[in-house]
Amino acid sequence: MEGQPNSSDVSYKLTASDTTKLIKLRASYEALFTGKRNAAKAGWSAILKELGLEGKVSTERLAKKWDNLKKRYRELKYPPLGMDVEGVKVAAASWRWFGLMDKVDAGEETEMPSPIPRMALEDDSASAQSPVPTKRVCQVQVGSGILELLSETVVTHSQDGSAPGPAKRQSRAGTTESINSSTGHEKGGRSLRTEQRALAREKVALERERAEVERERAVLERERGLVDRERAAMLRDRAQLEKDRAALDRDRASLERDRAMLEKEWASLEKEKASLSRQRNSLNKGLMKNEWDPPAPEDRQKLILLFEKLIEKF
Repeated sequence: MEGQPNSSDVSYKLTASDTTKLIKLRASYEALFTGKRNAAKAGWSAILKELGLEGKVSTERLAKKWDNLKKRYRELKYPPLGMDVEGVKVAAASWRWFGLMDKVDAGEETEMPSPIPRMALEDDSASAQSPVPTKRVCQVQVGSGILELLSETVVTHSQDGSAPGPAKRQSRAGTTESINSSTGHEKGGRSLRTEQRALAREKVALERERAEVERERAVLERERGLVDRERAAMLRDRAQLEKDRAALDRDRASLERDRAMLEKEWASLEKEKASLSRQRNSLNKGLMKNEWDPPAPEDRQKLILLFEKLIEKF
């Protein structure tokens, strides 16, 4: 059964030429991958037939190969935040499929003819050889929609080999115009996909810028919190300095009071010292006067009292 893994699918390895054709054909057959049921399988079957690898590779393996290529391309084209940009650029330059995948992502031509007009022409030739008169319906896939073209009744050759009539020529002319119209629609769809990819890239860039702004905002918030904490610490230090200054003022006033008291005591001591000096002089004079005359008992008692006072002072 088609799509089931077999020994050939496991043993066959896609060459570089096969991978190049796969990328180009996948870009050319983009219109077939609409997301509808069985649409992708039909598209991969057509690509497998174009590659000439039927019986060697399954459609599931081709789809997985394409998914891996897209994943690798997106990792190199849009690296996650925080990665080394220069290293990513070197890796992108060394990956051989990056340039081709970049062209496909940008919607540029990949030198592979679009399969849709050729398929329509094949349907036209098959319908022209039909022996039964019928109405020919041509369906052309464009973008995410289907353009249905209905021609006039096709008249086949008569049994006697007569030439085709005007109705058949009119049908062929209508089919040609329909194919041209479908080609124009396909180009329009390709342009639309290119714009969608550009918008997707702009969206990714905006998301990165938004993330960068959020990081800067978080940094500013942290810096603001740090400044607030430093301001609070400065206010506490200022209050402590004010307290220390008030304590110093109180200590200075106390020292001034102590100095005034010491000065008073010093003046009092000076006065007492002068009084003692006078008393000593008076005592010396009295001793010299009474040197030959023994002192009376009363004088001796006064002298003893004076000596006791002098001793108490010192």
